[in-house]
Amino acid sequence: MKEQRNLNLLPCGKENESIKRGRMIRMAGQNQHVTPNEGGGWKVLGAGNEESTKVTKTKREAINHARKLAKEQESELFIHGRDGKIQSRDSYGNDAFPPRG
Repeated sequence: MKEQRNLNLLPCGKENESIKRGRMIRMAGQNQHVTPNEGGGWKVLGAGNEESTKVTKTKREAINHARKLAKEQESELFIHGRDGKIQSRDSYGNDAFPPRG
């Protein structure tokens, strides 16, 4: 079994917590994902949820709604393409500022 390592972000075992470069980071809310909706349009889906938070006609509407939620919850926003792959990612949590490195 191949061991997978990411030295920048390691899970701590508790929901929404990670160690980032030796510092504990706690995200307050659920990460938000913008993904294609099976019935057409785009949906906003909270991490771990089975049902979408909102379904929109356009990707832009879904992104705006998801960004608002991510900011309110101090979480991350993942924007997926039609192929399901992550196109971009924004963090609205308690990241170290200024960034190290």
